[in-house]
Amino acid sequence: MVPHEKTYSTTGISSNKARTTVGAIFAKPNTNVGPVNLYGLVGLASAKVDLSGGSMSGTQSERGVAYGVGVQYPFASNISGSIDYVHYLKKNYPVSAAGGVDVDVKAIGVGVTYTFR
Repeated sequence: MVPHEKTYSTTGISSNKARTTVGAIFAKPNTNVGPVNLYGLVGLASAKVDLSGGSMSGTQSERGVAYGVGVQYPFASNISGSIDYVHYLKKNYPVSAAGGVDVDVKAIGVGVTYTFR
């Protein structure tokens, strides 16, 4: 997952930003259903969240369990395509006594696999 920056506002006046960087390692249990390969993803993720703006600033790092699901389909004998959904992190970072910033890091991935035979 590449770094992603999102702009949001908590006051309607000031602009706040959160930039996330994520790394993860997964186990990938799978099963074939006809020509389709269905798989789950479970593993460990490390996320770095850089918060900046009028009402907050700083960097937070979190580690925890990540999970997801996906499907892979063979288009030819050595080429297949896949799509998956992964949830990396959901966390509330307190900004003040009145509330905080909810950060929810998830991704949809699309891939192509070529198998050498």
